[in-house]
Amino acid sequence: MRLIRRICHVAIRTPDLASSVSHATGILGLRETDRIDGVVFLTSGDRHHELQLIPGAITELDHIGLEATSLQALDEIRGRLVGEETTLLSDRFSEPGLGTAIRFSAPSGHVFEVHDGMAVVEPADYNAAGVRPRKLGHVTVNAPQLTELQEFLERVLGFLPSDRLGADLVWMRCNADHHGLAIARASAGLRHVAWELENWGYLEVIADHLMRNHLPLSWGPGRHGPGNNLACYHVDPVGVTHEHLCDLQQIYDDDWRGRDWEGVANWRNLWGAGSPGVPSLEGDFPPLATANHDAA
Repeated sequence: MRLIRRICHVAIRTPDLASSVSHATGILGLRETDRIDGVVFLTSGDRHHELQLIPGAITELDHIGLEATSLQALDEIRGRLVGEETTLLSDRFSEPGLGTAIRFSAPSGHVFEVHDGMAVVEPADYNAAGVRPRKLGHVTVNAPQLTELQEFLERVLGFLPSDRLGADLVWMRCNADHHGLAIARASAGLRHVAWELENWGYLEVIADHLMRNHLPLSWGPGRHGPGNNLACYHVDPVGVTHEHLCDLQQIYDDDWRGRDWEGVANWRNLWGAGSPGVPSLEGDFPPLATANHDAA
């Protein structure tokens, strides 16, 4: 039984809420759906939120939201957490737009919120100031004990490994998308947030839009080996890296396993630009928030 339907949202603490909201709407093309007690909720479609921006002292990853396939799946996850002796941070918390939800901390310290469904808001289609994505595509996190987090995601949430890069990176899926979560071996935190665009043409549009707004690409465009997708990256005003991607590999066979890309010099860009190893594994990435780890 599949337990997780999709990567639903990501919550980020920001020291400059106004700049983060301006970037989310004016660059990423999201729209604001709610603002409660200073917390801003934004979406690219008809789901209540895909991005949650929380005022904070520094830029940090607060939590990652996952949508369960059903209430039965949510109960199954709760039972598996009991078996893992994992303390729930909350079994009654429900931020705006969510149904039944639980929060817990993985062994790496990353906080996950698994919920059953999300409210629909209208309109699904809207005029965006930025380049509106199709959806939140995936989240890549940093974890010093990569294998420990990978195995936890497999045991408790039913994620499946797709490709890997030796001991440094693993890409994991919960649906047909090649990856919804990826893990890099580095100090615990957030590596990047990925937004899926319609097609290759939109990568040109976002690159030009970034140029006009004086935000240079930090990488790309190029075609990744793992996932076979086209992508480019930039860094927002508070230090969060955002990927824009399209044409991600779709996998419908639960038994499918990819390859280990270690030793393939151009795994990051199959078009030919070399990438020996993983540069800057220990880069300047947002750490994990600590204020949300108190049990309810």
